Amino acid sequence: MFPPEIWEKILGYTEAASLIRLKTVCCMWNEIITKHLQESNAWYRQCKNDIPEKYWLMLLENSLHSTTLLRHEKSNSDKKTNYKIWLTMYRAWIKWCNVQNFNMHTFHEFKPIPDHRPSERITCCTVLGELAAVGSTEGYIRIYNLRTNQLVFRVDQYEQVKDVKLCVQGKKHDKIVLIATSICNKSRVWDITSQRSLLLRSGDVICAGYGYYCTTLYNDKIIVYDATTEDCYPTRLFIQDLNNRKLSSTKYVNMIINRNELCFLTDNGLYCQLDLKDISQLSTFLYTPDVKSIGVPKNQKVRQYYLFNPCVAFCVTERGHLGISVYKTKWQMYNTFPFLEGSVTAILFHVRILVIGLDSGDVCLFYVENESALRTINFKSKKSKRIHVASEPIVSVNIMEILGDQRLLVATKSTIYHIKLHSVAN
Repeated sequence: MFPPEIWEKILGYTEAASLIRLKTVCCMWNEIITKHLQESNAWYRQCKNDIPEKYWLMLLENSLHSTTLLRHEKSNSDKKTNYKIWLTMYRAWIKWCNVQNFNMHTFHEFKPIPDHRPSERITCCTVLGELAAVGSTEGYIRIYNLRTNQLVFRVDQYEQVKDVKLCVQGKKHDKIVLIATSICNKSRVWDITSQRSLLLRSGDVICAGYGYYCTTLYNDKIIVYDATTEDCYPTRLFIQDLNNRKLSSTKYVNMIINRNELCFLTDNGLYCQLDLKDISQLSTFLYTPDVKSIGVPKNQKVRQYYLFNPCVAFCVTERGHLGISVYKTKWQMYNTFPFLEGSVTAILFHVRILVIGLDSGDVCLFYVENESALRTINFKSKKSKRIHVASEPIVSVNIMEILGDQRLLVATKSTIYHIKLHSVAN
């Protein structure tokens, strides 16, 4: 039998995913492979070969690893040997690319609202790593570590919570901030680490990601915050229609950050993009974003808009119809009720999976080859998955990470569930 030094050389030419299966051969191989996978760039090479690079940060959007990866990119440091980043990314890629093959799911149920507040209801939820921030009708925002179910932070903003976001902040990336907005159009920012309030402004739309967070301010203003430098850039947007006329009244309905771009939708059907690096270098506070009209659903009032990376938009109308726009195309409208047997109440699009929450308490999972495949999605597909979560409407759907394993986080009006998807041999 070869000595360990020879096996180290031989096994070093094998893909990381294959090495995992070889760990069971013997104790020596287990030790050699474990050391090799932790000290080499094997998992980086596996991701480089198997995952399109545009999905790298998207796969880690709600993971603390995304902050580490962004920091490496900005500093041009060697990110290849941080095996935990690439192992987590690869596991997530395999999971969401094989969602149609899962035949088992495990529920972990948690009630974030205390029993002595029976009238309080969940309105929104967001995640960062193992942390989940839950907003309620009574104005409370509670942040829990869902691995331990421990309460980390609680604050009362006195007004019903409309949306919440979590973001890593600081030059040392040692702070976590909570951004929230209320139905009274006020946005607030708290430092969870020091448990103090940082900001209170007018604004009703917020977003966070990729080292930034943003809030709207009045009709034509946004405020961009660089989470690393903690600098603030208030900006007035000069938005024109297709005839190059300035719009006198524009309401933002949703925003999302994609690397260095801020994308947002307006109530009159404009999809706008601006470069966040340009914003930080402006000598004036006026900026003209790139604008394209995707229109609005005809003869229908939109109840909710959703934006996802890369350049995917959804809307749900008061009639329950679902609209989809990919890469700034016009809305394609679907009457999904006959196929889903329920009205859409929550949507998540993540890399290659579309998750739809229903008022029946079910979630439906659809695998899509890429974002362009959303244009031809078949809601009658037998390959889709349906999971009955609760007997009350789904409020939100997210992807969260516990111990390096990505799971679905589903919130209803009273309960949050993190759902582990897996397969069991027949």
